[in-house]
Amino acid sequence: MLNFLTTLRHLARQIAYVGYIFWLERRSKQALDRWQLKKLQRIVNHAYTHVPFHRQRMLNAGFHPQQLQSLADLVKIPSLSKDELRQSDFSQLLAHGYHDHNAFQESTSGSSGNRLYLYHDNDAYDIYTAISYRQYHQMGYRPWHRRSYFRWIPFTQPLVLERLGLLRRYFVPIDAEVQEQYQLLLKAQPHLICGYPSSLLPLVRRIPADDLKRINARMIELNSEHITIEERQLIEQGFGCPVYNEYSSFEAYQMAFECRYQQLHSVSENVIIEIMTNQGLPAKAGEQGEIVVTCLNNQAMPFIRYRTNDLAIASDDVCRCGRAHPIIKSLLGRRDDRIVLKNQKELSPYMLAGLPIEIPEVVEFQIHQQALDKFIVLIIPQPDIDQIAVAEFVRTHFLEVLGDSMIDLEIHFVERIDRGSTGKHRSIIVNPELLLINK
Repeated sequence: MLNFLTTLRHLARQIAYVGYIFWLERRSKQALDRWQLKKLQRIVNHAYTHVPFHRQRMLNAGFHPQQLQSLADLVKIPSLSKDELRQSDFSQLLAHGYHDHNAFQESTSGSSGNRLYLYHDNDAYDIYTAISYRQYHQMGYRPWHRRSYFRWIPFTQPLVLERLGLLRRYFVPIDAEVQEQYQLLLKAQPHLICGYPSSLLPLVRRIPADDLKRINARMIELNSEHITIEERQLIEQGFGCPVYNEYSSFEAYQMAFECRYQQLHSVSENVIIEIMTNQGLPAKAGEQGEIVVTCLNNQAMPFIRYRTNDLAIASDDVCRCGRAHPIIKSLLGRRDDRIVLKNQKELSPYMLAGLPIEIPEVVEFQIHQQALDKFIVLIIPQPDIDQIAVAEFVRTHFLEVLGDSMIDLEIHFVERIDRGSTGKHRSIIVNPELLLINK
């Protein structure tokens, strides 16, 4: 009975927050900035007062929350890396008064090899849920629609509203064979499909377009992985519906979402996003930098100026959707996925990410850079292809992009590529020792 009442309270808060989030997103830029500043002042003061880790960092930097008089003052607080958090005493990261009774523990996906354990308070989680619904709603999703999720594990129990036929969710195993995934989608007939790009691309490449369209999906939401423009178009054409991208993490939850015009807006109700250059300066429009995020709602374990290790291009565009939420021009993937060349220059890995588009016979691929001059390419091919011809095309394309004919390149055709514990596909995996070269 107690659990049921707790669930009802969560549901009531989530519904209330939905209305609040819809109201906030139509505020002017000036009104939204004022609202963000109040939230920022509140969370920074809370961290200074109740989180020993943050208090000590601010004291060491000579910063006091009273100095935070504008959003521009946020840069006075030192940025924070994931390694700093991992190396800290966990008890110093958790705010006084929070634990399992009023917050829930999670961990980052560990796709880089190291997990970070963290807490989100219950109230923040209800805000995340409301923001998620807002994102789905602007795609065209409604509560009576069906959603199919590509996940590692099934949903443990139905939502309260699912018992009433609302917000229905259907599980599609990430590690299932393509034909099984297709049959599950065909049976569910979802209005909305949510998943990694690497989960949907094999379906597009192996299931005929006419069969895919029998699923009758109306919208697709992609998350967690970088996707090229060409891959996005491939999914849209295959399923016959629009594709929207979302940017989120276990640390911050929703950070950016695409509006109906497919412009990527920061989720100003949840985070403040800075795009910072290598020199520690705010990136100008069109300039590349690292995303640094400050979370506005999670009091259990605040993240303030947290360096995500994700690269993006800044923008000062104004979207015709009418939202004042800042626009991110483009997400470029993780900083530690960059290819390091012998001349100490760096190459965006997505210069090579278009291989499957140029070669339809390639279902999936992964590049491993083991040394400055040694690469291994794993390829999952379509059945009955000319592997010699495909390997030669890949070799020629690869060496042209890298501009070095002396590179040792191995190409292997495989049946499966390991996704690790997270289910996320990484197109590029670089030996961590090489990433120290340009630091």
